Amino acid sequence: MGEDEDEVEYVAKELATDNGTAWPTEKEFSPVVRLVRNRFMDRARVIIAALDRHRAGKTAADEVDQEPSQAQASTEDPGKIEIKVGQVVMYRPPGERRRVLCRVTKIEGGQAFIVPIPINDIGWVDLENTDEPPTNQSVKQ
Repeated sequence: MGEDEDEVEYVAKELATDNGTAWPTEKEFSPVVRLVRNRFMDRARVIIAALDRHRAGKTAADEVDQEPSQAQASTEDPGKIEIKVGQVVMYRPPGERRRVLCRVTKIEGGQAFIVPIPINDIGWVDLENTDEPPTNQSVKQ
């Protein structure tokens, strides 16, 4: 087991113990026990990932607080795209891999206030109610 997996197993064992479930030894791996063990392992991975994102966000915030001159210089970069109120942007929170679709609602002092745009989950639809996707020529870039 790698160092990360040791950490995951440690957290999973603590979760199981806190839940009143005995942590199984390798000899006790029946299909049901394996299922329960895997559930705790998955939860442990989620918790560790959340803590990593939290720590990365705190580190990024600390770096911005410590070096305001560099942050100011990067906002004045002539190669930057101009952001306007009402514009839709993709925002990636510090320490995360995924991006969130947001709308800019306010701009003050080199900062933008953004609001996430809810994404509706779409399931089964009638094919009669769908349109052809736009061609590359009709998409504005």
